[in-house]
Amino acid sequence: PKRPAEVAVLAGVVINRGETDPDMFQPLMFERINRQGEARSIYRNCFGEKPYLYPVLYRMRDVVADVLEDIDVPPVAPAAAKVLKDYFPTVMPVNDIVAVVNKQLPNFKKENTLVATSICSDEINFPIVTHLSSHFNKPFVLGGLAGVPFSGVSGMGACISHVPQGGNLLIVMGSHVGYDSLSKLGKVNRPGQDSSSGACGAAIGALKVIQAGKGDPSGFLTDAQEDDILRDLAKRLPPVVLTSKDQEAKIAYTTYQTYATARNYLNDILARQASLPKEVAVLSGIIINRGTDGEDMFQPLLFQHIKGGEQQSLYTQAFGPKPYLGLLPVMGGMREAVQDVLGELTLEA
Repeated sequence: PKRPAEVAVLAGVVINRGETDPDMFQPLMFERINRQGEARSIYRNCFGEKPYLYPVLYRMRDVVADVLEDIDVPPVAPAAAKVLKDYFPTVMPVNDIVAVVNKQLPNFKKENTLVATSICSDEINFPIVTHLSSHFNKPFVLGGLAGVPFSGVSGMGACISHVPQGGNLLIVMGSHVGYDSLSKLGKVNRPGQDSSSGACGAAIGALKVIQAGKGDPSGFLTDAQEDDILRDLAKRLPPVVLTSKDQEAKIAYTTYQTYATARNYLNDILARQASLPKEVAVLSGIIINRGTDGEDMFQPLLFQHIKGGEQQSLYTQAFGPKPYLGLLPVMGGMREAVQDVLGELTLEA
């Protein structure tokens, strides 16, 4: 059965005073538990430190520890973490991104750096934007559906013109995919909805159209972004993927290929700029949306620094070796596909 989005448990001892005086309550535990089964104590926030029960319980430390223990909720899907690591081998919390940037790019400060995001329009991606905005200023938005920088050459030109004088540009780009409490890749539980829904809708929608053999773009200007995604993915999804009965494997492969599409767009857009800011850093990968089930995650795939025309990869020193072996089974054993997904910007159009 599906768990509620969140459960709160307040427990303790009720002291009955009879009819003449109000009953009293000794709180011993207060916890919040999300749908994934992740529990967090909020006792201290509400009541302060837990009570000193040592003398009351005859100085038996084990008994005191037992009485004050928080509940341990088993996850809905015990293998959830394993499944996530199967598809995203070096995944990290979204909220660790700024710490990585600060360590690797210490001169990228709030006052001298413009952040530009190329992230899907889906509102489920707002946490990463909030995280970046809380440490830098509000970002310039480059991205459209599936995280592809559809603002194009003109949009990037406008973005560069907004960089602080003599300052830096930090581009954070990510395709995204949902991952719900039942460990379903491509699904996410959204606030106010009774069941999970698709993410990324643009990428999964394109996959369904291609699978159905209807891969021709609509040609309507009103759906130009989805048409571009459809056109590029049709070249990137081989028959062995399209005919697979493993739906989650197909979604994982499609997500990585959508990312590669977005990265190639970004490369071409940067290559066509007349000039770049003093320093440019690009951090890109895949955002794993948890929705109401937990904290969003991020699979880094590229971290590159550009200064004076010189390009330097910061990936290894920030995250360790690139996950070639980890991605090989995800990409169906196709080495060329893995190398493409993990490729660097060349700044050549």
